[in-house]
Amino acid sequence: MSNVIGTILSHAVAVAIDPLPIAAVILMLSTPKATTNSVAFLGGWLLGLLVVGGAVLLLGGLGSVKTGGSGESTIAGIIKLFFGLLLLLLAV
Repeated sequence: MSNVIGTILSHAVAVAIDPLPIAAVILMLSTPKATTNSVAFLGGWLLGLLVVGGAVLLLGGLGSVKTGGSGESTIAGIIKLFFGLLLLLLAV
């Protein structure tokens, strides 16, 4: 259990000290509607982290299912292909 906490803790610290949200908060606090903007940003940031965390938890176990043989599962291959195509689309 302590190995899992140690692994997750490093990722949590990296997310917490990410400079992009810190800069966004500083810029939002200098606007006339600072309270409204900061509450909306906090809600969106937390919702985004929950969605990504939930997707990782739901899809994380799918990659460990083997289809026989020594290759990776079909589902894991489809997920990698989907995200690869999505990143390619975003790059264009």
